[in-house]
Amino acid sequence: MQINFKSIHSEEDVNLISTLYSKVWRQDSEGIFQRIKKHMDYDGFQGHMILSEENKLIGFAYGYFSLKGQYYHDLIANHLNQQEYQDWLSNCYEVVEIIVDSYYRKLGYGRELLDSLLKGAKTTTAILTTQQDNMTAIQFYKNQHWELVKEQFYPNEDGKAFVIFGKRLKRQ
Repeated sequence: MQINFKSIHSEEDVNLISTLYSKVWRQDSEGIFQRIKKHMDYDGFQGHMILSEENKLIGFAYGYFSLKGQYYHDLIANHLNQQEYQDWLSNCYEVVEIIVDSYYRKLGYGRELLDSLLKGAKTTTAILTTQQDNMTAIQFYKNQHWELVKEQFYPNEDGKAFVIFGKRLKRQ
């Protein structure tokens, strides 16, 4: 199958990825649309998507530099001790979302998306979070050599536990 790799730039792109996000996580696509548009203005933002030959969205990933003053950076920082902060967040790229349509999973697209983000990261570390009970995602990140930074992290008031993963990036 022929695929197209494309950077996320336009509102049309954001509409497309918001729809897939909404489908996978069963959330309102308008709220997701607004959040992604906001993130596109963050320092170091980069987003990539993979489209099929028929221009159907297979998956997407995006992230940005993790900096003090950003909501999620500060939330994670509050769960790390000083040494962990220095090790993981002091020069960090945050992988915010990586989603592959269920029909296309286990075909290497997630790895391609993640690799493309990290190649452009220009930081010494990367960090991401996922639900503690999402064993498929946890295994995927472990297979990509991500390290478990925190086993229990509660980013929301709903009491749902997440895990924090980090990866040391090789820079020349």
